[in-house]
Amino acid sequence: MGRKRSYNEILADGVLAGRNYEVLDATQKRKNTVAQVSLDPTAHISGTLPEKLVLNHLASLQVNFNFQYHYNNNYYTAYPEDVWIADFFLEDYNVYIEVYGQYWHSTGSTVQNDLVKKAYWLNSGYEIFEKGVSLKPSGQATIGKVLIWWEEEVYTGVAQLFARDLPEVISQRKPGKMKEIPFDLTSEWNKKKQKQDSVNLRKMVPKVPVAMKDYVKLRDKVLTNKLYGGKNSYRVFKRKGLS
Repeated sequence: MGRKRSYNEILADGVLAGRNYEVLDATQKRKNTVAQVSLDPTAHISGTLPEKLVLNHLASLQVNFNFQYHYNNNYYTAYPEDVWIADFFLEDYNVYIEVYGQYWHSTGSTVQNDLVKKAYWLNSGYEIFEKGVSLKPSGQATIGKVLIWWEEEVYTGVAQLFARDLPEVISQRKPGKMKEIPFDLTSEWNKKKQKQDSVNLRKMVPKVPVAMKDYVKLRDKVLTNKLYGGKNSYRVFKRKGLS
């Protein structure tokens, strides 16, 4: 019988399975559209079809942006598909863009994670735009934007989304380009796993072997038996090296 799989291993399988589904689905759709494949300037970069549409539009605008941005100083960014990874970050405008696929962002655990992210953004002072509706942080100044674009909106037209939610990129364009992915996925995941293993190790309680417990119980019973002189006989046994 094999060892019991850890929670992180089961979680990783689920995350990667859903991710692979979207990537394969996007690849198939791109193959079905020969013209799109031939005009894809970022064909070497993996991503779902709606992500690639946004990516190519940002590349055409020639502005600074990160793809799969890594939130700084946040432990949970160690896993590339965990709660805190944004699809795009436009640093000159302090804007995050999340592209939501209908399949992946309709599952129970992902819906909960998305709610956590929204609470995090609002608490940090970001205004959230989803389907054209604005949600502003309460009790503090707004420091930036988070745009949530669902795939059906992206398919309808990326340019319209920028005009609706991000007009400043058009009116106040700051020249730039796509930046390299700012972290190594494998090393970050290994660091997170090592830290979690260390936490789990500190929680472990050493177990006394059953045989040792039985021996101690039997020894105490023998040494306290009246036939051997009661409790005082323990000193005799110990002095003679019998215990």
